[in-house]
Formats: sequence, C-alpha cells, structure tokens
Amino acid sequence: MTRFPEAARSRAVLIGTSRFPKAPELPSIPAVAANLNALRQVLTDAAAGTITPELCQVVSDPVDMQRLGPLLSNTIREATDVLLVYYAGHGLLDDKGRLYLSLTGTEPSLLRYTALPLDTLREELASSPAAIRILILDCCFSGRAIEAMGDEQGLIIGQLEVAGTYTLTSTTANAPSHAPSGETYTAFTGALLQALRQSGPQTLDAIYQRVTQSLATRGLPRPQRRALNTAGDLALARGPASAAPPSPAHDDVRFRPDTATAARNRRQPMAIGGVGTLFFGWIFTEALRTASPHWSDWLSWVGPLMIGIPMLLSLWLFGAALFASDRHVATLVLNSEEIRFMRGRGGVRVPWTDISHVGLMRGSVHHPVRQPHQERLTVLAVRLRAEAPVPKTSTGLSRAHRELGYVGICVLGAIGADRRNLLAALECFAGPRLVRTPRDFLHIDPRLSPDMV
Repeated sequence: MTRFPEAARSRAVLIGTSRFPKAPELPSIPAVAANLNALRQVLTDAAAGTITPELCQVVSDPVDMQRLGPLLSNTIREATDVLLVYYAGHGLLDDKGRLYLSLTGTEPSLLRYTALPLDTLREELASSPAAIRILILDCCFSGRAIEAMGDEQGLIIGQLEVAGTYTLTSTTANAPSHAPSGETYTAFTGALLQALRQSGPQTLDAIYQRVTQSLATRGLPRPQRRALNTAGDLALARGPASAAPPSPAHDDVRFRPDTATAARNRRQPMAIGGVGTLFFGWIFTEALRTASPHWSDWLSWVGPLMIGIPMLLSLWLFGAALFASDRHVATLVLNSEEIRFMRGRGGVRVPWTDISHVGLMRGSVHHPVRQPHQERLTVLAVRLRAEAPVPKTSTGLSRAHRELGYVGICVLGAIGADRRNLLAALECFAGPRLVRTPRDFLHIDPRLSPDMV
C-alpha cells in the first residue's frame, strides 16, 4: 500500500562533490550542482513534493568529515519517519575493496581520513530512529553499498530490518557511473528526476523501474537496489512538479559578472569614449581655427583651447566613471514571475506567461565585448507566444531569429555565467519550457536551421 512521508518527522540530506583540488586524477563533475538543485526542487515542490523545504539539507562540495559529520549525524537522528540520504560524486575503493565517498578535500592516498567511508554511513543509518531509511548513491562502484547492506558481519542487519531500508545505486559493485559531457545532470540522477516528475504518486519501486528502463535504452549500466520490508511502497513524489514553483522576491536567482569579466566588458566602451573625446577635441580646434580671424595669434586660441579640451576630458571621465559604476554592471535575474536583464537604465523583461520555450542558442554578435571562449556567441534566448508583445530590445540574435519570434535576452559572457549553472537555474523556474540542447530546438521548431542553434 502506497504511503507518503510525514513531513514534520522526515528529513533529507543531499550531498554532492563536484571538484577535487587535492586529487588531480579525479575529473571534476560540474553536473553535480545541477543534480542537487533540481532534486531538492522536486522533493520540496509545493504541489508534488513530500519533504518540507526547511528539513531538506543540501551540502554542496563538503571539504571534510569534520564539517560534514555533525550535520549528517544530527539530521539522521532527527528523522523519525523517513530519512533520505543522497550522494553524488566520485566513489573510490581502498586496497581492501571498501567504498569511500569523495569530498572536496579527499586525497586518494588517505581515504580513511579524508573521505566519507560507506561503513560509517551505514552505521549511522542503522542508528537512526527513522521508520524508513533511503540511501541513494550516484557514484562509481556504488553497487558495493548493496553488498554492504546485506553483509550481516559488517552491519547489525537486524537494526535495519526493524522497519525498512531502501538502497538505490547508480551502478554495480565493479562498474563506473556516468556523467555525459554537455548534459545538465549525471545520467543516473537525470533518469531519477525524470521518474520523480511523472504523473501520479511515485513509489521507490516504481522509480527504480523507470530509472532502469531509461538507462537501459541508452546502453548505460543497470542501477541496483536492495529493499527491506515495505520500504519500496513509500512514495517520494505525489505527481508532476509545478513548472514554476512560487517564490518570494528574495528567492531571485541573479547572475552578474565577476570583477575580471566586468573590467573586460567596460574596457571597449571606455576606449571608444576616449577616442571620441580626442576626435571632438580635434573638431573643436578646427572650428576655432576657421572662425578666428586671429588664428596666427596664439594668444587668441590657446586660451579657449585650454578651456575646451579639459571640459571634454572631464565629460569623458564622468561618463567612464558612470559606466563603470555598479548600476551599469549587467545583471540577469530569474524568478517565478519573469526573466529580467538589466544594464544601466536599459534592459529587457519577459514574463514566463509570454514564453513558449527558452534555452541557449548560437548568437550573431558581430562586435562583441571581449568575452572568454564560446560564451561570446552563446545567447540566452526565448521564443515568444503568438499573442505576446515583442520587447523593444533583443541582444545577440540575427534578424532571421527575430523573424521567427525569438528574442535574445543577453550574451552569456556579459553576465559571466557558466552554461551549466544557468541551465540549472532555468530548470527551477522554466520547467517544461526549457530546451536543453540544439537538437531539441530543431525538434521543437523545424523552421530553425542547424547554424542558428
């Protein structure tokens, strides 16, 4: 019989490690941040979620067990109905084949002291007063958790069987997990999110079946599970999450360039202003020479020139200082109501109700400000609904784009945004409106040509 968590008595801890500065041999996993954000949004969704937002802890890039341990231990002990622990990152094995979950400060040669041992985590789960404990691992060799949970000598198995435990892992005991390049989420968590967003209550067993089917169609490793008692009947989602969950104004997500990017963005306009000042200074001098009958008399023109040129330079310095002020730094704001881009007094605002779909497109910026690599040509674009008013401003898109109803909100380089972080933020607010890949754009709108996306 399907049942849901009791909100006040349930807890969730979502842990993710995306970078490993002390282990250069471990590749970074940028998708982990998107995993955490999207999973929390689904679990705490006002309409479809089953966990209270304040009781769902997100731990992104924990440095060491000294910081992670107390939070994890306290949360595990507070849960009396449902406890969910999720981890995404690198799984490492020691010389005895024991699994460790990597942290930001992990050193592969010192796993026992710098990583989270699975043995420690399972002992904490066994000590929890929660009626149902759920462990979800998205990492290499995560299938070892299935073996560990069934190892009677390595665990007080009776404690876990008192009510129910559900272990779900992204792969088998001896296989790597997958984080495909260019995708917003890791393969396993992407399938997990897709399963949670299906209509109707989604039990753990139903989620496992959907995740297995999704990964199998892509030729990826089969996920593993171990269920005790009736834990598989627990539903983690009530139905499809709302496309744009209500958020108060302070929940705005803002993207602004860092100091170095902002300086690059200001340099070109300021240089153009300086050249313009010199040009108008030359025009001013020529006008004086033509108008003055006593041009040969240096006293008749040096005086006005000494006044005019400093005035022009002062105007340029004032304009440069104004342009360099914080008010003129490009800012992109996302919230439940709209997408808004601001720079100085200009900008563009598009409500979600006017947007058919949104995504990142290849721009047509002929004279961009200096931006790093491909971001100078990547534009956050929206396709307007037929009845929606067209904003006066469109940035970075060609005339062909605009004729098809697309509006360029901003160039990614102007706001210093990483595409993965921006897509993760859009996921929270755009919902089904979000178009993630060029192939999806071409599928949704056949009028587009490949060179436009």
